[in-house]
Amino acid sequence: MNTTILDYIVKTIEALFYILTGIIALLTYLSARKTILQPVKTEVFKRQVEVFSSIMELFNGKSEIEIRRAFGFDKMLTANILCLLDEYAFVFFNYHVDVEKRPYNKTACPQSIITSEYAERYLVAPSSPLKSECGITNQPTSQTVNKEDFWNSFIYGEICEPACTVNMISQLEEIMKSPFLTGESIRLLSKIKETVEENMLKIGEVLTGIAQNLPNMCPRLEALMDFDISWIENKYNEEFVSIDTYCNELTDYLRKYFKVESIMD
Repeated sequence: MNTTILDYIVKTIEALFYILTGIIALLTYLSARKTILQPVKTEVFKRQVEVFSSIMELFNGKSEIEIRRAFGFDKMLTANILCLLDEYAFVFFNYHVDVEKRPYNKTACPQSIITSEYAERYLVAPSSPLKSECGITNQPTSQTVNKEDFWNSFIYGEICEPACTVNMISQLEEIMKSPFLTGESIRLLSKIKETVEENMLKIGEVLTGIAQNLPNMCPRLEALMDFDISWIENKYNEEFVSIDTYCNELTDYLRKYFKVESIMD
């Protein structure tokens, strides 16, 4: 009887020993795994801080006007308005300007975005806006058709992009390539880029509508020379889609992601 009890106690102790050994081994593995992965997590966090800091530098604390200027919308609108007026002057009055001295020259505006409507008529039929070097166009000249007929179907669809616009969009696209971005930050960056491109294409829509009224507003070259473009700027601004909504949403998200407020407390 005593032997049976002793054997039971020994087996119980052995079982407890193996269980305890297993628990210790598991805890040791988990601790070692955490230690091994810690440098990786630290590096990922460091890279996230770098890319998110780049985003904050672009948008944090900036008003709608400041964001528009950063993307060069003021320069872009002026350049394209003058490009339209110069085209009209050439078609109707055979008036030539020195393109190199205009704000839409290739140095000032090295690139352009082409609307689908413009491309469908004059180039190809893309499913999305095209990019091209500013100044390249396959649009028919006024010498191939009657100038009135040409102008009645005129589409202003090649929007010149100032160098600052090209640079800003390039920065945005470079940031979006980072593998350390979260899904939400990518979504908001994409929304910002889409809104910027939408407003760029809207320049073409507004100027196409203005173009149809130019023969009535400026029947003579003298009237064109005295033409005030401020009302065109106002019309465009009325149709402009705000960018700061997504920019503010993005910067707020990044602050919450890093729990900035709780760290500062």
